[in-house]
Amino acid sequence: MPQFHHTSKFGEIKIYGNLTVSGKESTQQKSLSSFLLNDVLPESRASLQTPRLLDLTVIVYLLLLAALIVVFQSRVPHWYFYVAAHGVILLFVLALVRFTEGRESGVWYIVREVYPMVLFTFMFKEISLIINIFFPFWLEPHLIRWDQLLFGEHAVILTEQFFNPILTEVMAFAYWSYYALLPLAAIALLISRKKTLLRSFMFNLTLTMCTCYLSYLLLSARGPQDTLGHLLHGPEPTGLFYGMVLRIQAAASISGAAFPSSHVAAVWVILIFMFRLHRVIGALVAPIIILLTISTVYLQYHYAVDAIAGIVLVAFTYPLASRIERRFNERRNLFPAYASNGQT
Repeated sequence: MPQFHHTSKFGEIKIYGNLTVSGKESTQQKSLSSFLLNDVLPESRASLQTPRLLDLTVIVYLLLLAALIVVFQSRVPHWYFYVAAHGVILLFVLALVRFTEGRESGVWYIVREVYPMVLFTFMFKEISLIINIFFPFWLEPHLIRWDQLLFGEHAVILTEQFFNPILTEVMAFAYWSYYALLPLAAIALLISRKKTLLRSFMFNLTLTMCTCYLSYLLLSARGPQDTLGHLLHGPEPTGLFYGMVLRIQAAASISGAAFPSSHVAAVWVILIFMFRLHRVIGALVAPIIILLTISTVYLQYHYAVDAIAGIVLVAFTYPLASRIERRFNERRNLFPAYASNGQT
């Protein structure tokens, strides 16, 4: 007679009896199934570290970019520093996955959920240093021409007729709000305790940002301040927020990452998830995000087509991310005991 033997924290358990009876599930089989799902798998799960879609996205990005740097090392000064940095970050991510498995609260739980927000700065700055790994700046003449076809003139020059100190300060606040919206969106989702929605947001945001960063290597183009600077006058540098924006641009802006606008793409991901969190929150955030989108052109940091492309990119990455999430969770649901371990 077949037997099943297992020693667990609940003591030694033995199950005897046939496990199949002419195509129908016997009482012993039901007991064994229940035992496996409710005792054996949860115990094993405690020692199993499961990367989420968020972790896998970061890992794939790090490995892909490191591989590109190695292949094109002749075009990247001190290439080994970049590869080493990727290795360190990769080890951090893997250690974080292992250390935080099963944690549902506390500081490390929060770090696990939102850590890519810290990596975005590194990723963005790194791209500026290897921006011409494939091509020189080649796309900008096309961006300028597309703007002219759409608006009959350079969009960044058309905005100059609306320059005034009050409007400039409003636009500067909207542009600056990008740096507040990212953490505030994560905080709102953390407070809501909607864990699946938070993880979906972080996966969508990370997928969108990584797509932007990789696209800059193929679609390298400098912004209008580099290419049309001789035609631009720029707003008067007055006001608190415009002064803050100017300081941020001086310290953190990069040349060659114009198309698509990652600022615009990121905040439109935020807008979608704020509406998913609550319609009122989405309605409150929407005017700021619309103004932010316009401000990228008004403040002459982007061509109009850059901002449009940022929105179009989200229209592509959001349904793509949703499809990936469904497929990922379908695979996990083959083992129901694991599905509760946090989707995506």
